[in-house]
Amino acid sequence: MALRLHVAEAGFDAAFERLLKQRAEDTRAAESLAREVFDAVRQRGDEAVAAYATRFDGLDPRESGGIALAQAEVDAGARQVCEDVRSALTLAATRIRAYHERQRPQDTAWDAEFGVRLGWRWRAVRSAGVYAPGGRAAYPSSVLMSVIPA
Repeated sequence: MALRLHVAEAGFDAAFERLLKQRAEDTRAAESLAREVFDAVRQRGDEAVAAYATRFDGLDPRESGGIALAQAEVDAGARQVCEDVRSALTLAATRIRAYHERQRPQDTAWDAEFGVRLGWRWRAVRSAGVYAPGGRAAYPSSVLMSVIPA
């Protein structure tokens, strides 16, 4: 439910303080849960991912063939997307990719003392695990903005 505050109303300061306190508590709770999930996935891998998918989304990927989708499943899903939505997603992906390309650090190398060559290279990862929330916050843009930079 939306909360409406007006600076000129009596009690604004107290109501605003309560709102800030609640937001801080919500943030701490979310950070604590995120830490729990990261630690579990680090320790138990895909088993933990499947358990949290069941807990948060009510979907157990172990029952539907696993966490990763087969290319045929991806293709079948893509065929179900109407052309207007597909065009909008393609445009969004193009813009997101262009944005992140500009953020990529440049590779650098130089010759240091004693004939030693130093430097660094930046490369995309081969694969990445991405959680895309469902329910009331099911935004395709969340998937694009998580996957494209990787």
